[in-house]
Amino acid sequence: MGILSGAVWDEQFNREYAAAKARERDYAERHKSLQRMLASIDECFSRSPDLNERLLKRATAKMSPASERTFLKFKMFCEELGLPLLPEATPQGITLFVLEYAADVREAKRNKSLGRSLR
Repeated sequence: MGILSGAVWDEQFNREYAAAKARERDYAERHKSLQRMLASIDECFSRSPDLNERLLKRATAKMSPASERTFLKFKMFCEELGLPLLPEATPQGITLFVLEYAADVREAKRNKSLGRSLR
């Protein structure tokens, strides 16, 4: 606040400012952690060129209605984490989604079809 505005900083403003700075620090820490996870996933994928090739070949597969519902979940997941979606969806984002949402092997296999559809 400035001298000309007639307003002064009070305790509430100081608390709000401190809370905003704390949120910024938390976001930066979360971003660094996410970058480390993405780098780790990249390293795993780079060890398997065959996997990348298979994902690319299945890029044009048509999505089933169940996969479309899963895709909507994936879209919200990516938006929540600030990950790229289409056309830049990363293998890391897909992997994190499968790890987060696959309740069992059947669900993981269905989510795998999502990965084919995104490429």
